[in-house]
Amino acid sequence: MVELSPGQAAVADVQFVNVHNYDPATCDPVPVNGLRIYLPQETDANFVPLDGTGCANPDIPGNQLTVKSVHRA
Repeated sequence: MVELSPGQAAVADVQFVNVHNYDPATCDPVPVNGLRIYLPQETDANFVPLDGTGCANPDIPGNQLTVKSVHRA
C-alpha cells in the first residue's frame, strides 16, 4: 500500500501491446477511447480518456495491458 500526504502523487506504469502485431482475424481490432481506473478500496471507476486500438477477442495469447505496482511519483 502507498500512503500519501496531501499534495503528494502516486503513479503506476502501464504498458500496452501493439495490437496490430496480431492477426486481425484473431484479434478483432476495435477502437477504444479510454481506460477505467479503479482506485484501491473503491467500487466506482474513474475514466481516463485515451484513444487507441484494442482486441475485442478475449482469447488472444498474452496480455493487452500490463499495470505495474503503484509508487510515489
